[in-house]
Amino acid sequence: MKTNVPPFILRISFLLALTGAFIGVLISWNNGDEIGWALMRGAFLFLAFGLMSRWWLGTMAKAWLESRLESLQPKMTEGRPALGRVTK
Repeated sequence: MKTNVPPFILRISFLLALTGAFIGVLISWNNGDEIGWALMRGAFLFLAFGLMSRWWLGTMAKAWLESRLESLQPKMTEGRPALGRVTK
């Protein structure tokens, strides 16, 4: 089942992808590579950082949400009386 990714995850992963591209171009340019190779390394790191950050942020958000739901679960069942049972 495919779910929609929250917008904040997309924004943060895009910023991390841009950071990866900048780091790639900077490292490559600093090593004395030509601009084409520097841009290719930047593009590769853009994709790598973008995909990894989107996966990581999505996993962390899902784990956080599941832990919050599990922590709320006992609170919801403790307060409810059993229906149909009368104890004396």
